[in-house]
Amino acid sequence: MKGIALTLCFSLFVVLLFGQSKEREYKQKLTERASEYYKDYNFVKAIEVYKELDKLGSTTAPRKIGDCYRQMNDLVNAEVYYERAVQQDNINADYYFYYAQALMSNKKYAEAKRWFETFKANEKNSTKADVMIIACEEAINRVEKHSPFQLINLDINSTAQDFAPYFYDKGILFTSSRIESFIRKKDAWTNTGYLDVYYSPLNWRDTIPGVSRIKGSVNTFNFHDGPACVNKEEDKIYFTRNNVVSGSATKSRSGDIKLKIFSAEKSGEGFKDIHELEFNGDEYSSAHPSVNFNEQIMYFTSDRAGGYGGTDIYYSTYNTNKSRWNRAVNAGPVINTEGNERFPFIHDSGSLYFASDGHLGFGGLDIFEAVPHDSLPFTFTEIQNLGTPFNTSRDDFSYIVDQNKITGYFASNRDGGKGNDDIYMFTSATITIDVNVATNDTANAYTWITIYDIDKKITLDRNYTDLNGNFYSRLEPNSDYMIVIKKNGYLTIKHPLKTSLSESPIVLSFDMVKEQEGQPLENE
Repeated sequence: MKGIALTLCFSLFVVLLFGQSKEREYKQKLTERASEYYKDYNFVKAIEVYKELDKLGSTTAPRKIGDCYRQMNDLVNAEVYYERAVQQDNINADYYFYYAQALMSNKKYAEAKRWFETFKANEKNSTKADVMIIACEEAINRVEKHSPFQLINLDINSTAQDFAPYFYDKGILFTSSRIESFIRKKDAWTNTGYLDVYYSPLNWRDTIPGVSRIKGSVNTFNFHDGPACVNKEEDKIYFTRNNVVSGSATKSRSGDIKLKIFSAEKSGEGFKDIHELEFNGDEYSSAHPSVNFNEQIMYFTSDRAGGYGGTDIYYSTYNTNKSRWNRAVNAGPVINTEGNERFPFIHDSGSLYFASDGHLGFGGLDIFEAVPHDSLPFTFTEIQNLGTPFNTSRDDFSYIVDQNKITGYFASNRDGGKGNDDIYMFTSATITIDVNVATNDTANAYTWITIYDIDKKITLDRNYTDLNGNFYSRLEPNSDYMIVIKKNGYLTIKHPLKTSLSESPIVLSFDMVKEQEGQPLENE
């Protein structure tokens, strides 16, 4: 009996070992498959396999699933898996930072601050933790301020990514990953279509008449094209594309297909005759071009060696004598951080707008402005966060603004959008008012004008008319005001005014009447 029992025990032991061996072999195969998907940026498939490993008790699965969601910019799901990952022993300190970033993006600022502090305790030489801790503290104590701008989510937006607007032909160029009827293959990274450059003949006062892929040779199939910008004459386009020439992609030594910047000339209705710019390279990416008004300087994003963080902003000047772009120059530590700086836009005034997740902000990518204090090449001494309504806890980026800095566009994946990234138009929510004061058709200079905000019971503006009898101010829409016009020797004028959303500018003219002896004066 003892022999039989020992035989049974041995058999069970062998079966158990065989089962464990099979399970290890199965888990190993799943791990290898998931790793291959991840290396190929096929994060959708990688998540499926890692979730299977998670069910089997893999300790690395939660952090890898979190990594996939972070790469896909899904920080809601990334937070769920990073929360589990940071509870593990001997985990890389970077995961404390990733988890804190996800929390901050999801407006959990107090928790985010605690995990940024945990990261700082493990990475004492990192300055980015200090920036994020201060950002969380400011977010916790932030008081929402009224903004002079109103935002409009554009009708051109899809359920996919729509971003990187650029002024063109009385409308905008923009980049989108929307799935068209003729597109059969999705990008495994984002689970949407490949990026293409589109055009909408958009006028900000009108509804959207249509959207179409730009004509010519800029867009390809099964590769990414965009973002793009055009020169002042709109006869040349500069655009981002995967490292593809004649339909064939070139991989870097690490096996990635990097991004490059190309140019194309306007020919008929489309852009053709494509040329690669000189500062590109096969081992790093160059993307997001913006050219200045005279095409002598281009700002762009790159992850080439020697930068300050993940991606930095660089510029290149144009060599007219040699008809080529010069070596790329890093825009410097005022602009670039340990984090990521992207989507530069150079305004005609020389102001540089860009997105960053490394400067003091609201969370995710924020939009900043840097004003130059020198001529070409521009140098910058300080930057400014554009604040609300442009920046949120999510990603806000690819900002452009018109010459007067009143109307423009930007992209965001904030709550309430139509898709992943949406394009928003912004315009000043204030209304220009132009008051002219005269007496018998003669300009009445130095007349005292006061504008009272009846709703808020405050004096909004108070000043004299100029030599031509004009007074300028800005009012808010849907508000009640009282305009009081006074000058010694003339009757006081009181004019009530109710503003709406549609009127701008408001032009008012008043003819002042001299006081007559014995005529009762109007009380203010």
